[in-house]
Amino acid sequence: MSVLHPFDSGHGHNGEVARRVSSRPYRTVLRFRPRRRVLEPAGKVAVVLSGGGNRGVVQVGMLRALVEAGVRPDVVVGTSVGSLNGAALARDPSPAGIDELEAVWLTLSRERLFGDGRLTRAWRLASRASHLFASEGLAEVIDSFGVEEFAELAAPLRVVACDLTTGAEAVFTSGPLKPALLASCALPGVYPPVEHDGRLLVDGGVVNNVPVSHALSGPVQHVYVCDTSADLDVGLPRSAGNSLVAL
Repeated sequence: MSVLHPFDSGHGHNGEVARRVSSRPYRTVLRFRPRRRVLEPAGKVAVVLSGGGNRGVVQVGMLRALVEAGVRPDVVVGTSVGSLNGAALARDPSPAGIDELEAVWLTLSRERLFGDGRLTRAWRLASRASHLFASEGLAEVIDSFGVEEFAELAAPLRVVACDLTTGAEAVFTSGPLKPALLASCALPGVYPPVEHDGRLLVDGGVVNNVPVSHALSGPVQHVYVCDTSADLDVGLPRSAGNSLVAL
């Protein structure tokens, strides 16, 4: 089994570089050149997308490199912002689908995602609310995908969230898509926890920020890991203010 970690190198088309990992140390660096070479890996393919806040935009280039190189996922696994990008990939794993995902990112702004006014934020801080911002802006982004149910996606999707009560992983593969994505992106202190499937849920990155294990739970031979969080501080935020610093 081979595992490739795409990353942005700053060279070529969207940093189309992948680093091959096996049971031994890093061996080879492959440069994806879609116009000259098409990758056709034998066996099932999984694409894993990590959390990483606004660094999730880098995953657009990673996914473009994979798709243009001929990689088609048999399963997509995402946590936090990776669940949003993963849903877009699972919806349409083609260059056109990545174009649409890029267009979504180009419309994002702080005002759209964190639109509450200063007085509202001050009141929530003073009242020790669980969050600073409502998640309506994030919900609008999810609505723009035009998909209501997991079953409508072109490829199977696994969305990772965290059960706030038990601290355990909560993985969603079916049912309504929107609450699962909202839960996976509910960064503690920033967005409110999400009640879904009988549980109170928060950001999946709290418990599993690079959910490779869920890609390996089935008959998969190739795993492509789009990890934007390798150099992030993994310590949990102690307050809403600390959470905002990580954005």
